[in-house]
Amino acid sequence: MLWSPSIYLPSRFPAAAFRAMARLDDPKSKGLSERRILIVEDEAMIALDLEMSLEDAGAEVVGPAMDIETALDLATDEDDEIDAAILDVDMHGKDAFAVAEALAARGVPFLFHTGHASQAELRRRFGDVPVCIKPTRHDVLLHHLAKLVD
Repeated sequence: MLWSPSIYLPSRFPAAAFRAMARLDDPKSKGLSERRILIVEDEAMIALDLEMSLEDAGAEVVGPAMDIETALDLATDEDDEIDAAILDVDMHGKDAFAVAEALAARGVPFLFHTGHASQAELRRRFGDVPVCIKPTRHDVLLHHLAKLVD
């Protein structure tokens, strides 16, 4: 599990959210076991950390894709089954919207895991797609993913 000092959390982060996060259950019991999850993340350490958390939850990782071209190849490969995806929005200065659109066209649910994107724009473009603002506790991220594949 990755922990980040609370100094990095936005001051508007409600205390109730911390209490809700503390009640999250073990992700293995939440339906991630044997699910294929695509990781689209350009930061190697974050990608590795996500990969380890997903594997600990019983998921099989697709990727990680560390650039848009690789992510698009994986997202559009109809022969490669993907149950859900985690998308960083800013991939070396390019946005991952084309990847999100390709996944949506296939009916693959996804969430955004970002530190830079505008939540309002993401909501406008992609509706109710979950947005996890970095840093996000992995149990929270896994909880959102499990809800997507449920």
